[in-house]
Amino acid sequence: MVQHVRSSTREQSKCTMWYAYRAGRITASVMKTACCTSTETPSISLLKKICHPEMHKFSTPATTWGLDHEADAINSYVAEMKKQYASFVHSKSGLWLCSDHPYIAASPDASVQCACCGKGTLEVKFPHSAANKGVLAASETSDFCLEFVDGSLRLKRAHAYFYQVQTQMGVYGVAYCDFVVWTPMELHMNDTFVQKMLSSARKFFTHVILPELFTECFTMKDTVKPTSDSDKDSFCYCQGPESGKMLARDGDQCNYTWFHFACLGIKRAP
Repeated sequence: MVQHVRSSTREQSKCTMWYAYRAGRITASVMKTACCTSTETPSISLLKKICHPEMHKFSTPATTWGLDHEADAINSYVAEMKKQYASFVHSKSGLWLCSDHPYIAASPDASVQCACCGKGTLEVKFPHSAANKGVLAASETSDFCLEFVDGSLRLKRAHAYFYQVQTQMGVYGVAYCDFVVWTPMELHMNDTFVQKMLSSARKFFTHVILPELFTECFTMKDTVKPTSDSDKDSFCYCQGPESGKMLARDGDQCNYTWFHFACLGIKRAP
């Protein structure tokens, strides 16, 4: 049974049976949540994920990012390992059921092996938060999975990923897991993004910085006053009509008497 499940689910999330065999089992990816939730008032979302995995698939920018780059990450890892270990081999991993505790299962990204290190598992993560800054910079944030200890990066012991890889090693009966955090280190020019950025910057410079430099319209202390018909020709620098909440200038340094809250970038009077 264990071998059949393992061999028939090597495509993991692309395989219908992978979801079927996960149903009712605590898998490595939810092990921490299962250990920490109350047995009197358990997490309903966790129960749904465990008992009905096929019905609770989800897609986020982070998961899409991971799926798009999974092959890149594994290929990079394999290439590096083969440089160091001539006997290194790896293979796809299906869902493994724990023989001692059949309600526990795990499916790492690959099984790995070499002559000197023996058998192990591979778990690859693709932190979307580190996509544009790299692993070292991301490790300085409190919510990242890695931390510096004695000058080296390590997986945080209280993190869900630590529970995950410990479960994988226990189910597989191996002594180590290669935990790989992958992120592209090169950034290339994104013309569409740059044009949008420049357009926004130009608008901010024209409508905010220039008026401030000449008249200090934004940094002066203003007072909210009710609008009046006599001010119709001296409204906001946007030249728009009198509408919504507006702020009156205090002083005569500015050519305009009233300003829209939105044009000033505020929601209430200072």
